[in-house]
Parts: sequence; structure tokens; C-alpha cells
Amino acid sequence: MSTEPAIFQATAATVGTFDGVHRGHLFLLDCLRRVACDRGLEPVVILPTVHPRAVVSGQPMTRQLSTFSQRRKLIEQAGVQVYPLQFDENMRRLTSAQFLAAMRGRLNLRCLLTGHDNRFGSDRQSAFADYVSSGERLGIEVIEAPVLPGVSSSAIRAAIEAADMSVAASMLGRPYTLAGTVVRGQGLGHTIGFATANLMPLSADLLIPPRGVYATLASIDGGDSLPAVTNIGYRPTVDTAGSRLSIETHIHGIDRNLYGEPLAVAFVARLRDERRFPSVVALTDAVRRDMRDALSLLGNHGTTQ
Repeated sequence: MSTEPAIFQATAATVGTFDGVHRGHLFLLDCLRRVACDRGLEPVVILPTVHPRAVVSGQPMTRQLSTFSQRRKLIEQAGVQVYPLQFDENMRRLTSAQFLAAMRGRLNLRCLLTGHDNRFGSDRQSAFADYVSSGERLGIEVIEAPVLPGVSSSAIRAAIEAADMSVAASMLGRPYTLAGTVVRGQGLGHTIGFATANLMPLSADLLIPPRGVYATLASIDGGDSLPAVTNIGYRPTVDTAGSRLSIETHIHGIDRNLYGEPLAVAFVARLRDERRFPSVVALTDAVRRDMRDALSLLGNHGTTQ
């Protein structure tokens, strides 16, 4: 059991990775707030700083929908505090009862909201009733969490991997967004008449949509969302074989150097496959058509978020 002093007065908490902080997660957070309010407790999410499966299995993780910092921000925007859980080998070895005891000490945990089929602790075969019993011995009320049917991080990943951005957005409650920094590419955008921003995502673990051309909304350094076209791929018309995958965005009305600036790209719809054109002139014409198509499509989404 942890000997650290409690950092909250008294809490109702839930624990999970909250990847993407989608509509199902927001539904759970709303329930947590109500449960906490009814009991006079502070609502808290116990949020692992790294995915527990990466520690348990030691294998590369499934591509993620969001970074820890993004998850924390979205959860806090929903009105719930975050307790960053440093999940390591010592934490991995704790049984569910030991984990509850540790959280009782660290968070003054009085109520835990958890899914009926959720499993935590090294004794992951424990039944939900075992968690309830362990909680009773520690003075922690364990409550079954509600679930929003049909919405999950894995289903969102599957939609993105199929380039079905509208289905992904319906589950997320917003378009899937890649954030990062603009880095130097080969400077070929200006040669075809369209300045492009080469995005380096915040993490190599983030899920990148399939190769192709997308209608997107781009936000520079947290500013307004502007209509854009994003190409994900190897730019076969202008690049040589063996080039690395690039995420190139042409932002409507922006023709300046963005190197080093934060950029977020929200994927609204896939316009077409990436393809090789017979000439740079043909490529330029295609990009011009892509932008016209994107502007027409994005008109329904507005220019700000």
C-alpha cells in the first residue's frame, strides 16, 4: 500500500487509457461527475502516462488516437481532474486489491466507477464482484460504469484505417486530428505553385490515415481552422523511390513559411487515392481541383472550430 499522502480531499474516480477521448468516454465522464456530485466527492480520472499493455507485453502498441497530453487536456475540458498514473513494473505487479489500496492512499478514493467487464491488477481474472468485495474492505464503493453502445477506440481506429473519416468523426464527436510541428520537406510545394506544410506528428505512435488526398481543416498554432488539402503518401510524381511517408498540407490562402510552427490537421473526408501524374503541370491541375472539391465540401463545416 502507498504511504504517499492523499492529494485530494475525497474522490470518485474511474481508470482507463481514454484513447481519443471519444463520445463513449465523454458519456462516462458525465456519469462520473454526477456520481461524484451525489456523494460530495471530487471526480478524477486515473490516467496512465503510458499504455499498460506496453509495459505488460513489452510489444509495440497499437497506433494511438491521441497523446497523453491531448487526453489530459480533453478530460479536463470535460470538467474532470486527471491523476497521471506512472504505470511501471512495480505498478504492474499489484493485485486489484493492492491497486485499490494504493489509490485509497494517494487519492483518498471513496468511489470507483469501472466497467463490468473491465479488468485491472495483476489478478486480471478477478470478477466484478471481487472488486466490489475488495472495495468494501477498504471503504471504497465500486460501481458498474455505463457504456455507450457502438463507440470504442478500436472501432474508431478501424474506421480511420478504412479512410472512413465521417464514421470516425461521429464516434469521436469531432474530426480525427493529427497535431505536430511543421518541418522542412524538399521545398517542392512552391515549384508546383502551392505552398505546403510538412507535418511531423507529436508522436510516432499516433495513427496516420491511409495514403491519399483528404479535405482537411488546418489550425496554425491554435488559431482558426482553415480549409486545406492534405496529401499522405510518397508523392510519386515528384519524389524518387524510397522516399519516406509525408503528410503535406496546402492551406487555402496561406502562402508563407510555417517551419517550426505548431499545426493541427483535422481530417474531414478522403477525396481520392494518391497517384502518379504524367507531369508537374498535371499534378498542379489536380491539386487545384482537389482544393475546389475541398472548399465545396468544407463549406458545411465552417472555417472555425
